[in-house]
Amino acid sequence: MNDQRPTPQSGDRLAAAVILSGWFLAIGFASRGSVLQIPLFFIGYAWLPGLLAVIAARRAGLSIPVLGRPNLWWLIAWLSPLVLLAATVVLSLPLAEFSGLTELRAKLPPTVADASTLSLVALFITQSLIAAATANLFFALGGELLWRGYLWETYRELGLWPASLRIGLAWGLWQAPLFLLAPNQDAPAWARAALAVAFSLLLTPSMLWLRQKGGTVTVPALFQGGITALSGFLPLLFADASSLLVGFTGLSGLAALAAVNFALRRWVRDDQATAGA
Repeated sequence: MNDQRPTPQSGDRLAAAVILSGWFLAIGFASRGSVLQIPLFFIGYAWLPGLLAVIAARRAGLSIPVLGRPNLWWLIAWLSPLVLLAATVVLSLPLAEFSGLTELRAKLPPTVADASTLSLVALFITQSLIAAATANLFFALGGELLWRGYLWETYRELGLWPASLRIGLAWGLWQAPLFLLAPNQDAPAWARAALAVAFSLLLTPSMLWLRQKGGTVTVPALFQGGITALSGFLPLLFADASSLLVGFTGLSGLAALAAVNFALRRWVRDDQATAGA
């Protein structure tokens, strides 16, 4: 076994291989796949980066921390998507008409739809937090083994921000086919894919920070699981808004993430972000 630490160049090669494999997998499914194969496609797509990362790590003698002793940062990663949701809602108000929970009530059974606003919000948040720590965590962990696992170990010496640029760009390009293929008529597919890349770039510094403070890749996976779970809430609050303007991957969400990055850049030294957990 090779005990030499992987270089940034080896990380670049693995990232390129994962991106190309993901695109081929997505194009193949789009041309030949069926509805019954959708669950298998998403499991395979989510875990392809992780499997390749584990193989590469074993060859390099590198350990990717997955399990560890839970600490406060696990809880922060689990709950902080709620803060990002609130910030995105506020920033969406000038961009679209706020429809409240009207759209959500229309989709619910009458016995549930008649509940108070506070009860409905609490129900949605509770369900989202459960999903973030269960099914969404499983899917997110497949990618985090590579993005905030193997690649972070190879790029750490470059510093938080150069590493974030490389990892975020690779992560975004890997996710782009899912946005290109997703059925959504309110915006061009290429525009949704471009915003997804921007979202990945802006979210990566925070996820690397959580990875370092939490000590394992499970922590950013938990955070990502929460983002995914809560993303469906924003279209319900702004029912007629364009996804290019409202949502985590819309203009309002990108602005919220830009503010987070500004704070991270201002108050966190690079050596703090790259020091071992």
